[in-house]
Amino acid sequence: MAGAIFDESPAFKKYMEQKGGITTVLKTMDNCYDYLRYYAVMSVSNYMKARYVGQSEGAAKSIIVAALKQTSPFLMNKLSADVLRKMGQAGADRCLTMLEKLRTVFRQRLETLDWLSDATRQEALKKLEAMQFFVGVPDNLSEGEFTLDEGNTLVEDALSIMAQNVAIRHNMCGKQIEQQIRAIIDYEIDYSTKNAFYNCEMNCLVILPLFISEGMFPADDEYTQYAVATVFAHEMTHGFDARGAKYDKQGYLTDWWSSESKAKFEAKQQEMIALYNRMEAYPGQPADGKKTLAENMADYGGMTLAYSLFKQKKIDEGLQGAALDYACREFFLHYAKLWLEYPTLAQKQALYLDVHSIPQNRVNVIVTLFDDWYRLFNVTDGKLYLAPEKRVQIW
Repeated sequence: MAGAIFDESPAFKKYMEQKGGITTVLKTMDNCYDYLRYYAVMSVSNYMKARYVGQSEGAAKSIIVAALKQTSPFLMNKLSADVLRKMGQAGADRCLTMLEKLRTVFRQRLETLDWLSDATRQEALKKLEAMQFFVGVPDNLSEGEFTLDEGNTLVEDALSIMAQNVAIRHNMCGKQIEQQIRAIIDYEIDYSTKNAFYNCEMNCLVILPLFISEGMFPADDEYTQYAVATVFAHEMTHGFDARGAKYDKQGYLTDWWSSESKAKFEAKQQEMIALYNRMEAYPGQPADGKKTLAENMADYGGMTLAYSLFKQKKIDEGLQGAALDYACREFFLHYAKLWLEYPTLAQKQALYLDVHSIPQNRVNVIVTLFDDWYRLFNVTDGKLYLAPEKRVQIW
């Protein structure tokens, strides 16, 4: 009977049509339950003996640790917090200082943009000021403890951890998101990942500890620091890209744009799409400017803010003429080195799902939008040359 009810539901039929091949499988409620049982088993499959028996001790541990990270990032964060905190400690203060300087540059640019209406400008400034920065591992992780019974199998422990993880999250119900941002990050994000990201719904920027470790964000290499700062500014700009600009300062999906400013903003997005559509991702594979739009806009914003900050710093230090040009050239070169890679076939195949442009285009397209790049490297023609009027300017 349940299956018949599902079959007759227009909403269910539409959903199943969208799922393509699954439509012939999940026709009845019994099959839905079978799927859920299968999903439950698969969620603990990495803890079953068949998965790691016969592996070396190191390989078996790697399998289990990877599974734990997926099952409960919070538990793994609690186990590794001290080590990860130390790894990011040296760079945390420098990173926060850099982020605030980038915020200042962004604020100054927003205040002078001629294509924003005054009302939209004020909303953008409010959002920028409200943006929170979370860097490294906090001194104290959010509340929540895990206990395991002796004598359990690995699968039983995994199921227990899952249940406790759900219980910890339930404690967050009924509370304002603004009061829970730190906890959400602690519970959901694996701190051992080398990553930095922006969250639209919480209007916050997160820099994980490995991203500001000495090897990634060295204290004695200013050029590399500012190259990495392009990534910090990239994430900051995500709050104002094609997707992020739809959210307000509190992370709510709200239209805070005047009709005039929105029209100009959308026109600039179309220019950015066309800019990338003329490129190749790999030989014979055209780039997709629409799919990668938000990331391309963030790349542009990241480079704009970081380069503006770097150049002004050098001017304030008294550099001018050839000395200033040398420093600025080094900035562009270190930015290029940041994205240097030799992609494998698997990485090339992943392009079809990736919303980022390939590293080569993240460099070769972005630099063409900066007048200084043409002058510093004496670019007057060629494949990458863009006439001044075609150099997209957003932020």
